[in-house]
Amino acid sequence: MTQQEIWPSLREALAVEYGDGSEVWLKLGHSLKDLGVDSVTMFEILDLVEDRFGVALSDEEAASFGSLDDIVRVIESRLQA
Repeated sequence: MTQQEIWPSLREALAVEYGDGSEVWLKLGHSLKDLGVDSVTMFEILDLVEDRFGVALSDEEAASFGSLDDIVRVIESRLQA
């Protein structure tokens, strides 16, 4: 699965979880911190990623993510492995 295929699925999952306001999160380059993503929200995003894509992301990885684009890249690399 490529990043181009992952983004629509992630967008849909975030919209279901967080409503239409989640669309602002999907702009590339936006820092998760700047978007107000706290540790609880990050945990929810990690759970959503695992449910949607079957990819488990560690807490250590989560701490290194600066944007959703970072998460998408890891999902892509895990799905291609």
